[in-house]
This record gives sequence, structure tokens and C-alpha cells, in this order.
Amino acid sequence: MIQVTVLTIGFFGLIMAAMAVGVMFQGKALRGSCGGVGDACACEEKGEPVCESKQLRDALAEQDAA
Repeated sequence: MIQVTVLTIGFFGLIMAAMAVGVMFQGKALRGSCGGVGDACACEEKGEPVCESKQLRDALAEQDAA
């Protein structure tokens, strides 16, 4: 029973490591969603409606700038 558990955890660890290496070699930066941190919004780039979190964050930023 313990052997199956150790093998399962090891297998998932190898899969996660392979995915991490793939992301590193791909060279793309990770991006958040509209509600995430930063100025770029994935919704705007795709031409989709901007989510409420992004609208609220932008409104607060404008108030702080004024």
C-alpha cells in the first residue's frame, strides 16, 4: 500500500516538474487574469469585455491620480 502511494506521489511530481521545465523553455511570461495584479488585461487583448475587477481597479487608480 505504501509503495503505491510513494509511486503515485513520485509520478505526479515528475509530471509537475516536466510542466515547469516546459514553461521555462517556452519563454512566455505568466499573466494574471483581469482581476490580477498589473496593468495588462487578457480580456482587453482578446477584444472581450473587461471584467468588473479591472474596471474597479482602473477607477480607483484614476481617483488616486487626481
